[in-house]
Amino acid sequence: MDARIVLSHTDGWCLFPPPCVTCFTLLYFTLLYRSFLTRQLPFFCFTLSSNTMADAIFQKMSAALATPVGKEAASKVNEIITYEFPDTGVSYVIDLKACKAYKGKCEDAAASFKMDEAVFVELASGKADPMGLFMEGKIELDGDTDIAMKLGKVLKKLGNAI
Repeated sequence: MDARIVLSHTDGWCLFPPPCVTCFTLLYFTLLYRSFLTRQLPFFCFTLSSNTMADAIFQKMSAALATPVGKEAASKVNEIITYEFPDTGVSYVIDLKACKAYKGKCEDAAASFKMDEAVFVELASGKADPMGLFMEGKIELDGDTDIAMKLGKVLKKLGNAI
C-alpha cells in the first residue's frame, strides 16, 4: 500500500514524501491539530535541526580547507582564528594549522572575531563589506589584525567552495 498523501497548493501538486515546504507545513500542523482534538499523542515525531546558516558555512569551509588548494592557502597563515556569535552563544574555530573549521572554542587563537550570526552570513555571502562592518562596530576583532587580513586572502582563494 502506498502511504503517499497528495496535497494541493498554489504551485500545483506535491507528493508527500518528499514534501515541499508548503505541503510539509500543512501536513505537520494538520496532524498536530488532529492529535490535539482527539487528545491523543501524535503518531509522528520530528526533530528540528539545530543547524544554522553559520553551521553550513563552516562545514563548507572545513571541506574547502581539506582540499589541496585549501591546504596550500592555509599553510601561508598557519594560525587559529575564532568566531563568536553573542546573539546565539555559539563559537566556531578556523584552525589553519590543521586545515579545518569546527564548532567550539579555542583559548590560544591568534585572532578572534565577535559579531552577530546574521552579520556573518551577510559577510560570507559577499553582501557586506568587512571594513564597513568593522567601522560601523558590527564586527569586533581581538588579536592580530594582520592575521585577520591574511584570513580574508585565504577565504578568497577558496572562493566558490564556501
